[in-house]
Amino acid sequence: MIIRIPTIKSKVFNRSPLQKSRLKMSLKRATPVEVIDGSSFRLRTDAIIILDGVDVPDKATPEGQKAKAKLAELVLNKKVEYETTEWTPMGQTKAKVTLEGVDINAEMKTFIASL
Repeated sequence: MIIRIPTIKSKVFNRSPLQKSRLKMSLKRATPVEVIDGSSFRLRTDAIIILDGVDVPDKATPEGQKAKAKLAELVLNKKVEYETTEWTPMGQTKAKVTLEGVDINAEMKTFIASL
């Protein structure tokens, strides 16, 4: 009789499709306390959330500074909801973020396209 012992993967970004689908079901609430750039912010828990699908100019450029200011206006110190889509190799969370029914990812994409 052969007994198979499941292996444990040490990195959080190596997940099976079933585990990934379960992640997408979990909606979490948190408060951003720092905006890092136009597509990412830090939560009170020190977790970093990256807006999934949002590409921003470098934060050293004027457009990047405007994007950072816009994201701060939208989410800073407000209770947001986020749904994890994946984790980066550095342990950051890529997510779809909403605030009171407003899709923050879509708002930022629209704002960046207008720059």
